[in-house]
Amino acid sequence: MAYKRELIVNNGKSLTSYKKLLKVSDVCQLLDKSKYIASKTVKGVTFTNNGDGTITMNGTSTAAVWMYVTITSRYIMIPLSTNKKYLLTGCPLNGSDSSYFLYLNNGGSLFDLDVGNGAIGSPIKSTGYITIGVASGIVFDNLVLKPQLFDLTEMYGAGNEPKTVAEFKAKFPNELYDYSPRCWVKSYKTQLVVNDGKTI
Repeated sequence: MAYKRELIVNNGKSLTSYKKLLKVSDVCQLLDKSKYIASKTVKGVTFTNNGDGTITMNGTSTAAVWMYVTITSRYIMIPLSTNKKYLLTGCPLNGSDSSYFLYLNNGGSLFDLDVGNGAIGSPIKSTGYITIGVASGIVFDNLVLKPQLFDLTEMYGAGNEPKTVAEFKAKFPNELYDYSPRCWVKSYKTQLVVNDGKTI
């Protein structure tokens, strides 16, 4: 897709700028595994960073736990758009809001929880963290989470996003995708066309 913009300057020359969108990836996956938390134990639960984009949980929670997936700094929150649709996946099956779950968090959930089947939604804020939620008294024995956040609008275009997780997975069935924050980049080309028709 290309766009053309022309500016006529006062010496009669025209400056023409061409902007083109170039596709660089089919997948827009926003979580960078190099930014995941280091392995640690919190309130009885050991979170092990496996280095491959997965996190293993072991132990018994002695109280409710909220664990950020990425490094906990207000300055590296994931940038979001309230006008886009996103897909959050990675919680193992059989989660619930009273046991364990994943969610997009910024002072509370920004859309539905992922309790094992993924969650699609538009965030109510423009930044957030992926957070693991655990209720008190939950026992874990090598439970593996595979957190991923997909920008569906970037991938499919506004209005064309999949309505269900199953629809998305029919096209993108892999359990893990690499960090790829965009599907499209803008390429610019500027031409100076003088009034004798020559192009510089």
